[in-house]
Amino acid sequence: MAMYLRQQHLFDQPTKVKIKLNKDHELVRLTGALDWDELIEIAVLIREKQKTNTGTPPHYRELLGALALMAMKKVNFREAEDLIAHYAPAKYLCHLMDSDWTIDHVTLFDFTQLMGEVGMEKINSHILKQA
Repeated sequence: MAMYLRQQHLFDQPTKVKIKLNKDHELVRLTGALDWDELIEIAVLIREKQKTNTGTPPHYRELLGALALMAMKKVNFREAEDLIAHYAPAKYLCHLMDSDWTIDHVTLFDFTQLMGEVGMEKINSHILKQA
């Protein structure tokens, strides 16, 4: 049986890297095109109307970025989670480039439930209109 020797690396390969994004990428352009303050205001007003307005406010900017990603790429919660965790333009859209925090599918689902059907329609139409 042949034995293959593998050279050991002297240093671990870094898992944090600096990535340059193409300014013409659709998600990078969308990030610049959306009025985030207006979207956050819409989401805050929707949350204030809910009877369950308790607890820590959600990460509005990041979660709204995830909703924009789902609308643009037509992906489900788990696919959005994976894109945000591993795809730089999606991370950029969600304002998570310099963050160790990420959005999981449960948090994203909970946020959509918090926004409700009417709220989601309002947010999605706003995103798609600006896109």
